[in-house]
Amino acid sequence: MLLKVPTYGDVLALTSGAALNRQWLVSDANDPRQLLAAVRALRVESSDVDFWWVACEKHSATDVRTHLREARGVITNRLEVAP
Repeated sequence: MLLKVPTYGDVLALTSGAALNRQWLVSDANDPRQLLAAVRALRVESSDVDFWWVACEKHSATDVRTHLREARGVITNRLEVAP
C-alpha cells in the first residue's frame, strides 16, 4: 500500500486484521512523479496481486495506469483508477 500525504504530520497509524505492507510518501514539490517512481519500484509480481486500486490526482493516475497496463501487463478487470 502506497499512501501519499502532504506532511509527516498527516501520517496515520493504520490498523487492520489483515497484514498491511504500507509505505508513506510525503509530498515533494520538486518531484511531481514521486508516486509513479514508488509504483515502479514495487517488488511485487502483477500476478501476485488480485486487484490494483489507484486513487490520486488525474496526472498521477494516468501515469500509474499506463505503467501498470504497459510495463506490468495488468489487465483491465484487475485495475481501477480513480483520479
